[in-house]
Amino acid sequence: MRRLGVIGLVIILGWDGWWLERSCLASGDDLRIKRRIGVLLEKLQSREAEDRFEAARALGELGEKAAPAVEALVGALRDEEFWVREAAAEALGKIGPAARSAVGALVELLGDEEGWVSWSAQNALARIGPAAVPALALALKNKEPGVRAASAEALGKIGPAARSAVGALVRCLGDVDWQVRAASAEALGKIGPAARSAVVALVRCLGDADWQVRAASAEALGKIGPAARSAVEALCKQLEREEDLRVCEAVAEALGKIGPAARSAVGVLVRCFEKKRWSMRATVAEALGRIGPGARSAVPELEKLLRDGSVWVRLTGAWALISILGSHSGAQDILRKGLLDREVCVYTLRLLERLGKGARFARKDLEVLLKSPNSGLSGEERRRLKKLLGRLREK
Repeated sequence: MRRLGVIGLVIILGWDGWWLERSCLASGDDLRIKRRIGVLLEKLQSREAEDRFEAARALGELGEKAAPAVEALVGALRDEEFWVREAAAEALGKIGPAARSAVGALVELLGDEEGWVSWSAQNALARIGPAAVPALALALKNKEPGVRAASAEALGKIGPAARSAVGALVRCLGDVDWQVRAASAEALGKIGPAARSAVVALVRCLGDADWQVRAASAEALGKIGPAARSAVEALCKQLEREEDLRVCEAVAEALGKIGPAARSAVGVLVRCFEKKRWSMRATVAEALGRIGPGARSAVPELEKLLRDGSVWVRLTGAWALISILGSHSGAQDILRKGLLDREVCVYTLRLLERLGKGARFARKDLEVLLKSPNSGLSGEERRRLKKLLGRLREK
């Protein structure tokens, strides 16, 4: 009976196809996985493009266990059908660092005429991680601007681990192509404080002719954070002369992320409340709140925001007032009301989270929200709410 049971199980699951793949993954049986990879490698050489595509996708689903297939997948990166190339690149990304030998081929694929293929190669290089950094830094010198921009984007996705490429990215801030300059600035921002040596070059880019480069440079300075405090004066001057509101918002946000070290920017930020766009007022209010007690001179203008026509501006202004003063009855009332409005409830929760124990005034309101069957909160949002309440209950 026992023997028949095993045979029956084999008949039900099969030794090939979808069920075998899932049984391999579930059991962790190395032999079965090797056999499955063997089947897929044969399929990857099929004359039918659909078969090659399915094989590449299936190898990707095996993740790092498909490392023995890296060489074959590299070959598939040269397939005549773009969707097969895309699937092969995606599979190499899912294999991760174990696919480091594919870096060179993936870098070449950044110049693929099909945008989706280039994008998949870029993501794959990012997932391979630090091992791809030297090749990507070298690719920043490629004669094709599209490859240079894609290389910069991939380095940005790798993040702080790409710090060794900071020098190469800084040189690209002077590229003749604006997309390369913007992508390089964005990448430096994603590398973060480890890119502090790029601050001077990013400040120069605040005067770029293209607004997207100016915005990306400002955003990068903000992500570098307090380490970019030397850029505060330049950011203030840019905020005063900038005509594009998209760049103005990026500059204001950057000043906020630099934090208390940007307190000399308070006057310039307050003058930006005159801008008609509500998102600009909200961004400036948040920046002042991040600067903290050093922005006390902005309190009268922030109090005006409590009567703003935009609920988002009212909430952000309320958060800023409490961040600066520690307590403000009018601001507390605004935030309590925000918890009752399903449209802005989640945003209000985020603001209260940032206040930490300074949100004790809303404890009862938060407890009511947690018990409400009609709150509309997701499971993750409820978990965050419980965590916040736990902090507020601490003595």
